[in-house]
Amino acid sequence: MLSRSIFNRFFKHILVLGLYTLINACGGGGGGDSGGSNDTKSPTLTISKTSLSFNSALGLTNPPEQTLIASLSNADSLNGDVYVKITAPDERFFDANASISGSQGAITVGMTTADDAGVGVHKSQFEVHVCLDYSCNKEVKGSPKIIAVTYTVDKPSVTFEEKQILFNTKQGDRPSANNLFVYFSSTPVSEQSSNASYDGLYFKVTYQGTIQDWLKISMNDYSHMNIAVTKSLAPGVYKAEMELQTSVPLYKSVKVPIIYTVSAGDIAIDRPDVVFNITDNSDPAALYTTIHATSLTSAKIDWEITSDQNWLSTETSNITTEKADIKFNLNKNAAFLKNGQHHAMVTISNKNDRSIFYLASVTLNADLIQFDYITPYFGYTANTQKIYATGQGFNKLAGRKLKFNQTEITNYQVISDTKLSFTPPQLPTGSYNLSIAGDAENLFSKASYTIIEPETYQNKTIAFPSEEYMTDVI
Repeated sequence: MLSRSIFNRFFKHILVLGLYTLINACGGGGGGDSGGSNDTKSPTLTISKTSLSFNSALGLTNPPEQTLIASLSNADSLNGDVYVKITAPDERFFDANASISGSQGAITVGMTTADDAGVGVHKSQFEVHVCLDYSCNKEVKGSPKIIAVTYTVDKPSVTFEEKQILFNTKQGDRPSANNLFVYFSSTPVSEQSSNASYDGLYFKVTYQGTIQDWLKISMNDYSHMNIAVTKSLAPGVYKAEMELQTSVPLYKSVKVPIIYTVSAGDIAIDRPDVVFNITDNSDPAALYTTIHATSLTSAKIDWEITSDQNWLSTETSNITTEKADIKFNLNKNAAFLKNGQHHAMVTISNKNDRSIFYLASVTLNADLIQFDYITPYFGYTANTQKIYATGQGFNKLAGRKLKFNQTEITNYQVISDTKLSFTPPQLPTGSYNLSIAGDAENLFSKASYTIIEPETYQNKTIAFPSEEYMTDVI
């Protein structure tokens, strides 16, 4: 251990030569021993570490400094001062200074800012020389010490406060949605004057296993994300991974695991998720389907079925206190839906105890030729003038027959994808819906045409006014 007098002489020169300034050349050098002929009694330099690693990201403050502890054994054998020099490359991303902390000598190393260094893994080194003369022609044993420095600078990430997202529920129920705050781990200097980073947020979800698309994710605003479970699933553990990204290249994406745990419920159904796929060629049978519900409790069930959407009707059959068949029907209110995906939730419950329930999700995927309205919307029984239908997808008709209720129409002309014309058939008075013959699309048509009788007037003789009346008028 250093004596107090030698310790001060030793570290005095670190302070003078190493404080905030690195000497870039050292004469002589080498690791040879000196200060005595007996190696076991020669002054020997030791340093606590020979490598330092620092980590940061763009936009963050400098990473914490790190300190090396230096010591010189057998210092009492020295006859004079020792000199300490620290050498490093001119182009570097770090700085070092020496100080005395209590009875220890220390070399403190600090990094430049991450934005100045740039993204990447930066590597360099510096040397600590303890010399017996100012020109450093002779060094103590163990000198120089080479210290490797690694500075890893990463892109900042888009992330949440949660490391993972957990959903837990029983079969037939839905867990509450998670409303998460989205933030950036840091903001690069080049982005600090702009909020454009939030504008480019987007995400993708990867599901594990065969069960897919049980999540709905949306951005409520620039900094909040809503994550909800949309499907009733059988008991088990379901996993997905959401990757949140930004279009700003200075940011890196983050992946967050999502785990959905479903325990056994009170009611089971044979099809947890009902899907209607209605296209141009759908058969009318595609407008309904039946599921089978079974009680998993000892309670006697008085079945109650309700839908949260007016375009979906339900009927029950084969009812017992333990089982029921439930028919789902698309009804005429579906005519007011646009092409695309629509969702409904059906609650299957016990009237006598509504804590026993099941939430069945229903999805309607509609991709149809749609008829919205007809102009003029009425005509006479003997009308021979053309009328016009407006809607979408008319270019896909390709000569297919249309119908007014059950009467076929073949003499139509497609003007554009959204407009066609035809002469209405001679039909009795009444209201007629326009649809495609033989398909389920008539349920989705809002275009109706009303046929009325034309006005008729009877001839009648009117008496000529009397002379007196005419005189009074004049």
